[in-house]
Amino acid sequence: MFDVGGGELILILLAILVLFGPKKIPELAQMMGKGMQQIRKAQAQFQSQMNEIQTEIKTTIEPDINAVQRNIVDNTESVASETETKNEFEPPGYDPSWEEHYKEINKHLDEKPTELPASPLNG
Repeated sequence: MFDVGGGELILILLAILVLFGPKKIPELAQMMGKGMQQIRKAQAQFQSQMNEIQTEIKTTIEPDINAVQRNIVDNTESVASETETKNEFEPPGYDPSWEEHYKEINKHLDEKPTELPASPLNG
């Protein structure tokens, strides 16, 4: 977090010694220790509360999510079974006999073209 070298650390400690004096340094260190202890305690409490909230959310929402997932699966399966039993969509005016014509045309399109007879123009 802080990039402090050895010389910089000595300079900081010397400044603290000059500002607060040798008598106040132990009191200052004790106050800083207590402050760090309170910060760690608050952090642990915060983490504990977040874990409780996360657990509560999982226990209250997870059953609902599972129910929704089951409904989606059930609905998907029922739609799939319905579409299997029904014919494909047939637009109004659809004539199934045309499919034979389409197949025949496509069969001829897939064949290699034969040579055309010589044109009378080419002579």
